[in-house]
Amino acid sequence: MSEEKQSLSLHWLNKNFKGDPILWFVVIILALWSIFVIYSSTGALAYKKHDGNTEHFLIKQLMYVVLSIIGMWLAHKIDYRFYSKISKLALWLSVPLLIYTFFNGATLNEATRTIRILGISFQSSDLAKFALIANLASMLAKNQSNIEDIKATLIPMLLWCGVICGLIALSNLSTAVLLFGTCMLLMYIGRVPVKYLMLLIAVGIICGALGLALGQRMGTAINRIKAFSNPKEIPFQLEQSYIAIATGGFVGKGPGNSTQRNILPHPYSDMVYST
Repeated sequence: MSEEKQSLSLHWLNKNFKGDPILWFVVIILALWSIFVIYSSTGALAYKKHDGNTEHFLIKQLMYVVLSIIGMWLAHKIDYRFYSKISKLALWLSVPLLIYTFFNGATLNEATRTIRILGISFQSSDLAKFALIANLASMLAKNQSNIEDIKATLIPMLLWCGVICGLIALSNLSTAVLLFGTCMLLMYIGRVPVKYLMLLIAVGIICGALGLALGQRMGTAINRIKAFSNPKEIPFQLEQSYIAIATGGFVGKGPGNSTQRNILPHPYSDMVYST
């Protein structure tokens, strides 16, 4: 009887949780771990803005994690070919959203990256990342037989990578660089010849430079390069991260016990690792 129940349980799991079990495990562990990270890095902020309730963001993040895992489970039940079909529409939608965000988004740290729809704040670059990666994977899958056809296959991929990464670079260079690297890796795995990947690098440099020149992050990028290359002076945030890591030791001080979070202006974003 126990073997029958075990067989039924495995059948139910295989039916309802398709895909790589290692991916499921990694994603769920990281999602759960984020609860402790958020709690540790936002305690001081919650205390100041929510009348001493240091658990405000902890509870909020827990709700988001639960909803996200449910959303992920529902999303994985949908045939992947559906995402291939809507990825091009999502790409076309991402372009005006990124432009709108750049001109009318909420400003934080001298950059406009978020917009509010129905009372919910989100970064339009998140939609653009999903759309670009999904559409790029779809194009690579459909064009394996003529992967070296520059006009029909490579130019559309290069253009979309350049446009989306360039628009994101207007206000968020680091996200644009990470997305561009992901696209390069995806195209390499998709058997795009290395000589054409050099074209992608050229497109990325041009679009990234235009994004910096026309966008909001040129001054920040220059200042960070200067600070990094100055051997005599350690930038404030870097110094605090050194202190956090040194005093925390190998296992850290534990969730909620960070001291540098009370000194750094935004410990929950730039310095979340050291916090």
